[in-house]
Amino acid sequence: MCCSKAVSKLILIIFNVVFFLLGLAALALGIFLIVDKSYLLGIIGNIPGSSNYDVASVLNSTSYLENGAYMLIAAGAGVFFIGFCGLCGGIRESKCLLYIYATLVFIILSIEVAAGVLCYYYGDDVKAYLQTWLLALVSNYYTGATLSSGVLALSSDTSGVSDAIDFAQIMLECCGVTAYTDFTSSASNWARSYSYMSGGSVVSVTSAVVPLSCCKMTNPSSWPSSLTSITFVDVGACLTTASAASTNVGDCYTSVLTLLNQYSTIALGIGIGVGCVEIFGILAACCLVKAKNKDEVGVV
Repeated sequence: MCCSKAVSKLILIIFNVVFFLLGLAALALGIFLIVDKSYLLGIIGNIPGSSNYDVASVLNSTSYLENGAYMLIAAGAGVFFIGFCGLCGGIRESKCLLYIYATLVFIILSIEVAAGVLCYYYGDDVKAYLQTWLLALVSNYYTGATLSSGVLALSSDTSGVSDAIDFAQIMLECCGVTAYTDFTSSASNWARSYSYMSGGSVVSVTSAVVPLSCCKMTNPSSWPSSLTSITFVDVGACLTTASAASTNVGDCYTSVLTLLNQYSTIALGIGIGVGCVEIFGILAACCLVKAKNKDEVGVV
């Protein structure tokens, strides 16, 4: 049984006021970033630790920020238009706008359901692609953090990919995509040369078996905000032998999957919630159209 006309209008107005404002905000933010990105870069530059990571410079020197702004504009425009159709259609009881709204929301809902089904049935293929993609990043971009006479510094890779790999390995306490040997076998841009202080003398390693970010640290949370305070459990043993006592030898691929599994239930719940909202919106639009048709028949 369909809900009443008043309830349908109320549901449409409440839901779509939110969508309308969110779409408008995303659209405005995207346009603002295209016109003047210096404001955002200034904010990022003032975030504690961002100067060490040089996030602002990376975003400014690459197309990441610009591409993100265009994606934000596209998404914002879509949400804005859907919210406009639902809001105005509900207020004005416009069957045309309500039909457009219900159709667009149904298409989005169908895409979401299809994506969920595909992820379920082709999950293994997605995992295999993820592994291949991560290995390609290591092969093509990884240069690694440097250690010269005991002075630790971030990599020279301007794309930010190398630093991101280091950060992930430190936070997840892992090394390599499938194994710690991934770096010696595929990281073609990694120099493998380090020098550290031991007993007041400089010790050089010219053929390291793992990068610095695989070495166990006593204070990993200091990366990358306070590189000068970073201390290693045994950097020499780590770089030369990758011993388990001094090295995080677990693979990052497994760590990433474990992390994703931890949040999969939350993601599923959010997806179901969004789907329910979309279904309520479609039903409300259909109910309002039906009520409008009854009113028109009554007038005739």
